[in-house]
Amino acid sequence: MSKQFQCTNFGNCKDADNGTVFEESKVEEIDGSFSCPTCHQKLEEIHQKKAFNGKAIGIIAGALALIAAIVVGIIMLLNHKSASDEPVQKATPDIEQPVAPVEKPTVVHDTVVVEKKDTLVRRDTVVVEKTKTVSQPARPKVTQFSYGSFKGNLKNGQPHDVNGTMTYTSRHLIDSRDPQKRYAEPGDYVIGEFSDGKLVQGVWYDRTNTVKGSIIIGK
Repeated sequence: MSKQFQCTNFGNCKDADNGTVFEESKVEEIDGSFSCPTCHQKLEEIHQKKAFNGKAIGIIAGALALIAAIVVGIIMLLNHKSASDEPVQKATPDIEQPVAPVEKPTVVHDTVVVEKKDTLVRRDTVVVEKTKTVSQPARPKVTQFSYGSFKGNLKNGQPHDVNGTMTYTSRHLIDSRDPQKRYAEPGDYVIGEFSDGKLVQGVWYDRTNTVKGSIIIGK
């Protein structure tokens, strides 16, 4: 079964906020891990739970029913045997004896009335609702440069962020250390890791959000 992944860069990635699920065959693997095609953060694998085996459940239920029937049959057999083992009293012949007249006593029946009172105990259940406060992530700062704008953190006035975005407003060399000397056109942007004003690695997009290529330079 193909593995599934999901982005957890909430607040900074539309795929993370929308709960987009990526198949293993449709995402790019970088340095042994899979990256989000939108924000290029590491994707988290979605572990699927195994469904219960309906056939196994049916077999267990049938076995329990059979055991219950056997137990009931044993109890009924023991009760029948106990009743048949009781000794039978033999009848003794009646011997006529002279009977003296006996006056019948007068029996007085007392009626006892018992009142039954039902006591109902009421228990009140108190439900305490807990309010969970969700803190919203702070939005990255946007800094304007002569050739474009950078969304992310700065260090000494230069781009310095593991997940920054540089959007170009004029044609500009992406990084002077790039062996291919790639230039960004107006409207292009690069999402990736920036360190001390230099691009470490990232993905290059055009103004229509189409990927133009991956750039890996290193620190």
